Amino acid sequence: MNQIKAFFTEYKIVIGIVVASLVIFGGGWFLYGAHVQNNAIHLENQVEASESQIQAVLQKRVDSLSQLIQTAQEGSQFEQDALNKIIEARSKTAAGDVAGANLAINAVAEKYPELKSVALFSNVQTQSTLVENQLNAARNANTNDIRQYKNYVKSWPHNSILDSKGYEVKNYEPFKANSSATDYDPTTQNLWKQQKDTK
Repeated sequence: MNQIKAFFTEYKIVIGIVVASLVIFGGGWFLYGAHVQNNAIHLENQVEASESQIQAVLQKRVDSLSQLIQTAQEGSQFEQDALNKIIEARSKTAAGDVAGANLAINAVAEKYPELKSVALFSNVQTQSTLVENQLNAARNANTNDIRQYKNYVKSWPHNSILDSKGYEVKNYEPFKANSSATDYDPTTQNLWKQQKDTK
């Protein structure tokens, strides 16, 4: 017993340093493990947010483009009506009914002060390009977020730490277009025609 007491007395400082080192190392390892798990959760949230952004832009594509197309078609119909009234006025003028022609032309001018279908169709094209660019950016961001997440959770020592903590690695896949988008044939499926048919 005296030998053990003498051993501890003689090596008290060394034993204290070893115990302190183990506590510091264990505490540091625990804190590092918590940091790794928190980063994995942060990257998970980033991937899910970028997936939500894709869905938001897809919904915007459907909502805004359908509305813009309908507006452009309605504007086009108004202009077609105006053109028909102008043709009618010209024929009245040719027939000698100048007063009737002036009346028809004034009615067209009052009802249709500015013919805009070309501008409306141009706006549809501009908005369509804008939405497609936003969608492409959202898909690229999502692909990048997934790559960062997978690199993080699959690399050592992160994978070992996450496994020891019971973290379940998510199997995220980059956005892929569904069959309706990949099977779309513009020669047979015309969005403009579909808009007209639903009226």
